[in-house]
Amino acid sequence: MTITYSVPPIIAHYRRGGSWIHEPLTKFFDPSTRTLLVLLRGAWLSDASARYYDHNSFGYKEVVLCAYHDTYVLSMWAADIGLQRVRLLPDGNGELIRHLECEERDRAGVLRARSSEWEVFSGAIKYRGRTNCR
Repeated sequence: MTITYSVPPIIAHYRRGGSWIHEPLTKFFDPSTRTLLVLLRGAWLSDASARYYDHNSFGYKEVVLCAYHDTYVLSMWAADIGLQRVRLLPDGNGELIRHLECEERDRAGVLRARSSEWEVFSGAIKYRGRTNCR
């Protein structure tokens, strides 16, 4: 069974080059480019996995890591572990994670994303499977 969603009309808020960017996800993902979207349980919890994605493109033009954090937390985490090639997509309020039905609570009751991989292409987000990210 293939799980497919459309790219939702969500506004992404993130920083690039010291400036705030506010743009719909439809602009964040180029419809003519196959992109690997990886939902991570959280920043600082999956450094090895993030580095793995930073060094491997898996045949995709772009790899985007998304977590249930704001842009500041993701930016500090990326700088701390030296991420260079992946793009970061902060989902501080969990809109995208909820849209993809990947929201779960950890043992402490904190909301997290269920680690998973998605292919984004031509306005569609298709489920590829769970990741081993922790």
